[in-house]
Amino acid sequence: MCGRTTHNMTWEEIWSLYTFGKPPKRDQPNTYHDNWNVAPTTINPVCRLDKSGERDIAMLRWGLVPSWAKDLKIGMSCINARDIDAAGVTVANRASFRGAFKSKRCLVPASLFFEWRKGANPKEKQPFAIGLRDGTPMSFAGLWEWWRDPASSEEYETYTIITTRPNALMAQLHDRMPVILAPEDWPAWLGEVETTPEQRMSLLRPYPAEQMTAWPVDPRVGNVRNNDAGLIVPTGEPLAA
Repeated sequence: MCGRTTHNMTWEEIWSLYTFGKPPKRDQPNTYHDNWNVAPTTINPVCRLDKSGERDIAMLRWGLVPSWAKDLKIGMSCINARDIDAAGVTVANRASFRGAFKSKRCLVPASLFFEWRKGANPKEKQPFAIGLRDGTPMSFAGLWEWWRDPASSEEYETYTIITTRPNALMAQLHDRMPVILAPEDWPAWLGEVETTPEQRMSLLRPYPAEQMTAWPVDPRVGNVRNNDAGLIVPTGEPLAA
């Protein structure tokens, strides 16, 4: 599960991350701003290829809505896409995602993401902030889709984050983790080089635990109305990988 993230990068920094230092192609959109508590249904930046095959930053809604969906509601059940589900069905073959897995793959930038660890009392959960040990941004493997509302004809572009089995660090918090792709894997995932479905599936693996860190944070992060830098301040010692 990955249901809450942060992106405290400037518009220029996001462009630079994916375009090797090149300046943005366009001005910062009104929908982009620092967000310390990114939640599903919000509009967020993703990196994908444009029609000319160049990397582009687009603002998409979190919660993938397949092109055949009747309404937006399905998006809340598609904020994540499991690499392989309990029945053995892969993201490459699941009806909601197979079209996007074939030709609409993207990278979702994040500074951190949050996960909650259950305590002795099931009602008490401790949130943790998780990121890369060197402090650099993460890029999650994502899928995107285009959908038109049959009632209003309004058009939406939406995305999902792919999850996989946990590494040793994340296993202390949850049985899933988002797929974090290293820069050398971006060309294959985005489609800048030809790949087979099997090669793309091989990229969906746990990120090395020794390169990640996690620390407890204030439970205020559980309320999406709270959105400030204090949400990521440590309230205790980090987990041992």
